[in-house]
Amino acid sequence: TSRSARSSGKKPTVAASSPAVILLCTANASNPDNRLQLEEELRAIDDALRRSRRRDLYEPRICPAVTFTKVLHELDDHEPAFVHFSGHGDPSGNLILKGERSEELSVPPERMADLLKALPKRPTLVTFATCYSTGMAKAAAPYAGHAIGFDGWLDDESAPLFSATLYERLASREEIDVP
Repeated sequence: TSRSARSSGKKPTVAASSPAVILLCTANASNPDNRLQLEEELRAIDDALRRSRRRDLYEPRICPAVTFTKVLHELDDHEPAFVHFSGHGDPSGNLILKGERSEELSVPPERMADLLKALPKRPTLVTFATCYSTGMAKAAAPYAGHAIGFDGWLDDESAPLFSATLYERLASREEIDVP
């Protein structure tokens, strides 16, 4: 079940002068038995954006096998309007990223909130397409226009459909304004 942790009530819009960056961060499990179909999800998002009427308003940036440090650098370098995390979350509400030596790194909601809080420009939307990410979205919500997380387990077959639908709808809207 998806839930929006916070909504400002404003309609998002994008300035026509430059495309809005969509930072797509993925991190898969080290264990081959727990690997997700993240490439399929990224392809579904890319296809959805390419099909949209207003595709020129968006610039997707893909960050596979993302580490916390890489997220920090990408946020600083590109000031994305949209930040999307795909991968694993644990029942405690932590986001699982890659560690600096390819081990799994468990990032608690408070740490993600601190990262977003430090940004000079807050994202319009932060999405956690991971299991058990409602707490992550709630922690991120004060530092973004909108935040989406999931209660419980997110089916690997459903994640690409959810993500593609989200970005197709976003990129098809007439009014998308990034503050």
